This record gives sequence, structure tokens and C-alpha cells, in this order.
Amino acid sequence: KQLLVDPVDLWCQALQDAMDGLGTDEDTLTALVCTIPEEFRDAIHQRYKERKGQSLLAHIKSETSFNYQKVLLAQATTPALSRAQALNGAMVGLGTDEGQLIRIVTACDRGERLEIMEVYERAYNKLLVEHIDSEISGDFKKTMHAIFTTEESEYDLDADCQALKEAMEGWGTDEEALIKLVCSKTKQQMRDIRQRFEETEGRKLVDWVESETSGYFQDALLGLIRSPIDALCHGVRDCIKGFGTDDTGLITLITHLPEFKRLALIKRYYELFKRDVLADIRNDTSGDYRKALLACVRPPPAVWASTLKSAMKGLGTADCLLINFLCIAKDHMDEVREIFDKENSTPLYKWIEGECSGDYKNVLVALALRSSADRVDMAPIYWAQRCADALYDVTTLKTLLTSLPAVVLRRAGDIYKAVYGDSLADGIKKKCEEGRGFSFFTDYWKITMQRLLE
Repeated sequence: KQLLVDPVDLWCQALQDAMDGLGTDEDTLTALVCTIPEEFRDAIHQRYKERKGQSLLAHIKSETSFNYQKVLLAQATTPALSRAQALNGAMVGLGTDEGQLIRIVTACDRGERLEIMEVYERAYNKLLVEHIDSEISGDFKKTMHAIFTTEESEYDLDADCQALKEAMEGWGTDEEALIKLVCSKTKQQMRDIRQRFEETEGRKLVDWVESETSGYFQDALLGLIRSPIDALCHGVRDCIKGFGTDDTGLITLITHLPEFKRLALIKRYYELFKRDVLADIRNDTSGDYRKALLACVRPPPAVWASTLKSAMKGLGTADCLLINFLCIAKDHMDEVREIFDKENSTPLYKWIEGECSGDYKNVLVALALRSSADRVDMAPIYWAQRCADALYDVTTLKTLLTSLPAVVLRRAGDIYKAVYGDSLADGIKKKCEEGRGFSFFTDYWKITMQRLLE
């Protein structure tokens, strides 16, 4: 059943399963919220409220607490709104969290800053730049203001490198020139400047700026000069090292990381500090909060692999959990299988064989062994006809639902409905409800078939 459902409905059902009923399955909720695909986020929020009569954020808030709740709410919220809320939180109340302002603002590119400014004004009925200006002062204020207001312009690589050198060498530093030169550059332009500056001056730009500046002014400039991944690594390290952990900063930094940034953070953090970022987070946090942070840093296939194991270990098997995550991970199964097999002494399909039986087992094993490559050259009309024929041949149906890429199933499903006037999911449901055919199979097997279409 789940193989046939729209992906947004699959995520919504899985989220509901994690929170409905007696008690909340925190491990499942964490794995889901921290791996929600950005392309589905808005649709999931809308569909969840339609299905549940309650927003996803409100449901999460009612089921969680403390820092664990903060991670999930930040991750479940859209990136722009999450950052706008974090910026507001850094300025309202007693004192200003300058470090939080720097982390958020310097991590964004120009387009992201413009979006945050628009969201901030809608959410708080005030201009973000004016609010920041009212909270800080000096060269730090000038820098933050310039980050938002300086227009992007063409640049002369050699001339700009020379100008940066002149702004810092000799007696004193020309802060105004430094601010103008650094704040007007895109991430790509700054990358070129870093490389050329070191080639021509024999010294890293970041080291020279660090020796000539101080305080929050220095932190803001370094955040702009460093590569995005280096800035992220330094930010995470600053939140963890020393006495106590800056939980607010840590949550802000590692929520909404796309998979390539998660992998880059793990790799570059070790290169810079000779430390394992996952181990550092693990050692500085605890409980569900720790699990949520780790799930925000580990690649989604790794998170799903761990969740699949937790669904099968111990006394009994959490069948709904197993079905949901196998269906969610079906288009990444090669990666999930590789990670699961690497982390456990027994391959994924062997675990399933030991926990399930009959056709239910066969479907799940076929899912676990499927290739996640989307072979878009398959003819959808042919597969729509195969699906129609398969309603009378359970073996063929299992093969089709567990082996076809999602893109092919979706196209075949559209054609199936146009030709036969009914959805494939409804066709399977009706067949299961008949007094013959599929009716003698277990409910879990039927649910699996439906969710494979989600």
C-alpha cells in the first residue's frame, strides 16, 4: 500500500505514526524531521494540517520539550523563517547575542539574506537591518549594515587583493576600506581573492585580517572571508569548545544542512581540528537532544539505516516503522544498504528475513535489495499495463512495486488512472477487500504494497 502513495502522504503518515497514540516514538520522529526533503517541506506542512487538523509544528511542540524541541522545530520550519526567528531571538530581551547574529548572517549568500529580510519584516513588522543597527555599534555595526546593503559589483581580482593589502599594512588599519572590500564580494569572488592573495603575498588573507582586527568586528569579517564550509566548521567548534555548550548556536548552525554540506562538515572539521564532529557533539550533549543533532549532521541514508535497525532489534518488530522507512528510503536503497551492512555484521536483507515471514518478508527483502537508480528510459505505458495485469498475479505485483524506480511508478500510475479510470492504489485496495485473491494475505503485506506507491 505505501509504495503506491504520494511521497508527501507517506511522510505525513509516518510523522503521524510517530506521534499519535500512547506516547511519542522520539527516535522515529527525530529520524523523520531531521531528514525531511526540502522539496517536500511546504507540501508536507499543508497536507499534514489537512489530514490531522493540526499543524505539524504544533503537534511537534505538544509532544517534545527543551533543546530537543528546539532542534525539531527549527528543522521542521522553512530555512528562511527559522533563521529569521533565530535572529529575532538574538536581539530581543536582555542583551544581544552578537555571535548568533554573525553566525547566521555570514553563513548566508546574498539571495538568502534578501529572503530572510522579507520573512523577518512579515513576521515581526520591522526591518531587519534597522533592528540589527539598533542593537550593535562601531565597526561591527558598519560591517553588519554593509553585508545587507552593499550592492554586488564587478571586481578586479588583482586590484582588490592589492587594496586589501594596503588597507592592513603600515601603521593602523583602514577599517572602512576593509569593510567595503570584504562585504561587497560574493562567496565565489571571495574564494578567488583568498587564492590570489596567498599566491601574491605569501600569506593567507584570513590570517592577516585576524592579526589586524579584534572582537565581533573580526568575527564578522572572518565569517565572510572563510569558505562557507570552513566558517561552518569554525562556528560549530566555537559552540562546543571550552566550558559549556552554546546550544542555541549549535542548533542554528546544523539545522537545514543539505546532504553535501553534512558530508563536507564531517570531512573538513576533521581536517581543520583533527577531531570527529559527531564525537564532539556526542560528548557535549545527551538524550534525545543529542540524537536530533546527530541526525541533522549525518547523511539521511545513514539516519534511515540506523532507524531500520532499531525497528527490528529487541523483542518483536515494529512493522509500521519498518514499512515506512523502507518505502521512504526506496530511492536511496543502494546507500542505505551499504551503510547498514557496514555498521552491522548482518546484511539488511538478512535482518528482514529473520524478522518477517511469507509474502510480507519477500516484499521487504525485494525492497532492501532494489537498485535505487532511476531508469527513466522505461516506457510508462508498458509498466501501466504490467501493473494492471499484476492485479491478478501477486508474484508479478510484488516484483513491480519493489523494483521499479519511483519516477516510473508515478508515471505508470498516471497512465493507469487515465486508461482504467481508477488509481492503482485503489485497484490494489479493492483487490485486497475481495473475498478471494489477495484477501488471505496479512494486513502488513497489504499496507506495504500501498505504501510502496507513496
